[in-house]
Amino acid sequence: MLACNFLQSQTIHFSQIFSASMITNPANCGNFEGDWRFTDLIRSQGNNFTDPYKTNLISFDKHFRINNQQINSSIYFANDLSAQNTLMINQFFFTGGYQTSITTKSFLLFGLQAGYVLKNSSLSGLTLPEQFDMSSGQFNSGLPYSENFTFSNSGYLDFASGVIWKYKHEKFETEIGAAVFQLNKPRENFMNNSNELQPKYVIHGSFGKKIKGVIYLKPQFCYTWINHSSELIAGSNIGYRLTQKSMKTALIYLGVYVRTGIARNNDSAILLTGLELNNWNICFSYDYDISGLHSITSRSNAVELSVVYIRPNTFLNNKTIPCDLY
Repeated sequence: MLACNFLQSQTIHFSQIFSASMITNPANCGNFEGDWRFTDLIRSQGNNFTDPYKTNLISFDKHFRINNQQINSSIYFANDLSAQNTLMINQFFFTGGYQTSITTKSFLLFGLQAGYVLKNSSLSGLTLPEQFDMSSGQFNSGLPYSENFTFSNSGYLDFASGVIWKYKHEKFETEIGAAVFQLNKPRENFMNNSNELQPKYVIHGSFGKKIKGVIYLKPQFCYTWINHSSELIAGSNIGYRLTQKSMKTALIYLGVYVRTGIARNNDSAILLTGLELNNWNICFSYDYDISGLHSITSRSNAVELSVVYIRPNTFLNNKTIPCDLY
């Protein structure tokens, strides 16, 4: 029973919510300034284990101009491997999006997402009490056991949608978004159990402001809930601009966040540091367990590394209207 509950509890999540944009809100597809964006995000959690949780997300999204309208598309692949290699989750998703202007400074983004989730379980990396070798005083995975475990594969289609409103001013920018995942309530048949997955809801927001030209402050949050479970990541980045040319060029930043929820203990404190240089954004973060269980295990401790590259925009927003010469 312990193994079954453990295998079904592992889900893909990241602390760098701004880098894991494709799994935060489908409307984040195309939510950047440039031609296209490539993201690689790696997470390793629970380094006291021989084989910690390992999660990798790779995404690519791009803008298209059709009849002077901005159409966005993206593709992402995520792989999650649990401790001791007991459960592997693979996700492969396509996203389509659309951006429209409300005013010259206010925009709406919409996103629809469809993909496939595949889960594979294996207990080959575990040993059971019956496999304790009295002669050596150690566990021996080659010894037989009487437990009847069923190795299982499960796959299902998954759909999501989202919307983002953002406002840009020369001195600040803000956005707020909402998304719903598992819209179709997919049924998961896993380890002889059938479970209908309920919709997962996400609300997120941010506010970025320049302070005295060289300081940039950006508080942000992401709140997720499904059934009676919830998670809140909230905090702020503060950055120092090395040049005055643009908000996103040559910026060193630090961030402090907390992972918590409603009617639950705090989970972890998140510390991060990063560099935005030209078209690159590299960020390193560390999750420190503040749940009160860190004296027993550091399973909540985690490190993340993200690398984001944005190709500069080659589309000319300002058109030259031809006129007759006299």
